[in-house]
Amino acid sequence: MYMIPSFFLFGLFDANRLFLNCLNETVVATTLVIIALPVHGLLSYYVVYGLGLGWVGVCVAMFITYFLLFASITIYSSFMKNLEVR
Repeated sequence: MYMIPSFFLFGLFDANRLFLNCLNETVVATTLVIIALPVHGLLSYYVVYGLGLGWVGVCVAMFITYFLLFASITIYSSFMKNLEVR
Protein backbone atom coordinates (compact mmCIF):
# COMPACT_ATOMS: atom_id res chain seq x y z
CA MET A 1 0.00 0.00 0.00
CA TYR A 2 2.82 2.41 0.80
CA MET A 3 4.56 1.77 -2.52
CA ILE A 4 1.65 2.70 -4.81
CA PRO A 5 2.69 6.39 -5.14
CA SER A 6 6.23 5.24 -5.96
CA PHE A 7 4.95 2.97 -8.73
CA PHE A 8 2.93 5.84 -10.17
CA LEU A 9 5.97 8.13 -10.25
CA PHE A 10 8.12 5.40 -11.79
CA GLY A 11 5.51 4.95 -14.52
CA LEU A 12 5.62 8.67 -15.28
CA PHE A 13 9.42 8.64 -15.33
CA ASP A 14 9.44 5.62 -17.63
CA ALA A 15 6.98 7.28 -20.03
CA ASN A 16 9.24 10.35 -20.25
CA ARG A 17 12.27 8.09 -20.70
CA LEU A 18 10.61 6.28 -23.59
CA PHE A 19 9.63 9.61 -25.15
CA LEU A 20 13.24 10.77 -25.03
CA ASN A 21 14.44 7.41 -26.38
CA CYS A 22 12.20 7.94 -29.41
CA LEU A 23 14.05 11.22 -29.99
CA ASN A 24 17.47 9.55 -29.63
CA GLU A 25 18.08 11.37 -26.34
CA THR A 26 19.32 8.45 -24.26
CA VAL A 27 22.24 10.02 -22.42
CA VAL A 28 20.08 12.08 -20.06
CA ALA A 29 17.97 9.19 -18.78
CA THR A 30 21.03 6.98 -18.35
CA THR A 31 22.90 9.70 -16.47
CA LEU A 32 19.95 10.36 -14.18
CA VAL A 33 19.65 6.68 -13.28
CA ILE A 34 23.40 6.36 -12.66
CA ILE A 35 23.30 9.38 -10.33
CA ALA A 36 20.11 8.23 -8.60
CA LEU A 37 21.48 4.80 -7.68
CA PRO A 38 24.02 5.89 -5.03
CA VAL A 39 21.74 8.70 -3.87
CA HIS A 40 18.97 6.17 -3.28
CA GLY A 41 21.33 3.91 -1.36
CA LEU A 42 22.44 6.69 0.97
CA LEU A 43 18.90 8.00 1.34
CA SER A 44 17.58 4.53 2.15
CA TYR A 45 20.22 4.00 4.80
CA TYR A 46 19.50 7.37 6.38
CA VAL A 47 15.71 7.00 6.36
CA VAL A 48 15.65 3.38 7.53
CA TYR A 49 18.39 3.48 10.17
CA GLY A 50 18.95 7.18 10.85
CA LEU A 51 15.30 8.10 11.26
CA GLY A 52 14.33 4.62 12.43
CA LEU A 53 11.38 4.18 10.05
CA GLY A 54 12.13 0.55 9.22
CA TRP A 55 10.38 -0.92 6.19
CA VAL A 56 8.20 2.17 5.79
CA GLY A 57 11.41 4.12 5.32
CA VAL A 58 12.24 2.03 2.27
CA CYS A 59 8.95 3.13 0.69
CA VAL A 60 9.65 6.75 1.59
CA ALA A 61 13.13 6.57 0.08
CA MET A 62 11.74 5.00 -3.10
CA PHE A 63 9.13 7.74 -3.37
CA ILE A 64 11.74 10.49 -2.96
CA THR A 65 14.09 8.86 -5.49
CA TYR A 66 11.38 8.34 -8.12
CA PHE A 67 10.06 11.86 -7.56
CA LEU A 68 13.53 13.32 -8.16
CA LEU A 69 13.96 11.17 -11.28
CA PHE A 70 10.56 12.21 -12.63
CA ALA A 71 11.06 15.90 -11.84
CA SER A 72 14.54 15.94 -13.40
CA ILE A 73 13.54 14.27 -16.64
CA THR A 74 10.40 16.39 -16.93
CA ILE A 75 12.40 19.59 -16.50
CA TYR A 76 14.87 18.39 -19.12
CA SER A 77 12.04 17.50 -21.51
CA SER A 78 10.51 20.94 -21.03
CA PHE A 79 13.70 22.80 -21.87
CA MET A 80 15.24 20.57 -24.54
CA LYS A 81 16.57 22.19 -27.66
CA ASN A 82 14.35 20.36 -30.15
CA LEU A 83 11.61 22.97 -30.46
CA GLU A 84 9.55 21.07 -33.05
CA VAL A 85 8.82 18.26 -30.60
CA ARG A 86 8.14 20.44 -27.61
